[in-house]
Amino acid sequence: MRKIILAFTLLLFVCALYDGGGAVFADAEGVFTVCAGESSSSKMECVDKEAYIALAKSKTLGGQSVSFSDTEYMNKIVAKLRAKKLFCESAGDIVTEYYYTPRIRNFVVIKGRKVNLQIAYGKENCCVGTPVIFGGY
Repeated sequence: MRKIILAFTLLLFVCALYDGGGAVFADAEGVFTVCAGESSSSKMECVDKEAYIALAKSKTLGGQSVSFSDTEYMNKIVAKLRAKKLFCESAGDIVTEYYYTPRIRNFVVIKGRKVNLQIAYGKENCCVGTPVIFGGY
């Protein structure tokens, strides 16, 4: 578990180097989090849908994610982006899946593979992020 936390903390800093490429999750309903191009967690903001879309159009985002309870959206975003599942991990009740899609130009390298879409889900909530989920889920 400690390794997972350390890995996601490192990815938070790495994701700040990448532009998320617009409002990838504009069709979702949930809680949106954006990282406005900085490596500091103080630059992470939770915003409503309207603010998320506006920020994605006006700023270079280091990352973006949305948390929701409708598991259908996980399948919808994978199909919409034609994402290929690379690998998955589980810790307790949380399953984390890593994908790559050429429809999102930026990526991070994890386990030697290009990753630009990450999905995590448990019994009650789901989260999807690009290039990875940052912060908690």
